[in-house]
Amino acid sequence: TARSRLRFVDADLAALMGGAPASLSGRLTATIEVEGAGRSPIALIGALKGGGAFTLQDGAIRRLDPGAFDAAIRSVDQGLAIDPARIGDRMEQALAAGALTIALAEGEFAVADGQARLANTMVRAQGADLAVSGRIVLAEESIDARLILSGPARDDAPAGARPAIAVLLKGSADAPKRTLDVATFSNWLALRAVERQSKRIDALESGR
Repeated sequence: TARSRLRFVDADLAALMGGAPASLSGRLTATIEVEGAGRSPIALIGALKGGGAFTLQDGAIRRLDPGAFDAAIRSVDQGLAIDPARIGDRMEQALAAGALTIALAEGEFAVADGQARLANTMVRAQGADLAVSGRIVLAEESIDARLILSGPARDDAPAGARPAIAVLLKGSADAPKRTLDVATFSNWLALRAVERQSKRIDALESGR
């Protein structure tokens, strides 16, 4: 039988994650409360129930540079084909150029059935917004998460929509496989191109 309460106050997140160069950094304050019972360590972990809350300050996420949206849009304006594979390659290159700076992020998570689940948590970051959801399988130390990065609003955005991409993380918690989903962003770029072309045609007809 186990009953535990753990609290971190202004802890170095990178150090907590092992001290190696981490994709996520900042100062973490968190409270975790769980309890459960089982006839083996695996059964105990699977029976844990509880949850907690966290606050991240002065944080950053590497390879998630919000300036990637502007870089990809410029490339399209200069002739890059609006093809998901090409857009994905360009975004990966641009995302790796910097990090997403997070002044403050707050959220809650629940522990049940051997998993810690984070509900939709919105992070207001510098130059972008980030929505995070996912789970960690405690016994396997594996992660399955989805991050939706939305870029800043633009005057030339189709229907006023903000550009957005999804980053999927799956696998070992310390080195998950990263997959970029740019389908929504590719559609956004295509609609923007159509609107720009329509405005050019309207301008030419007005000139005549």
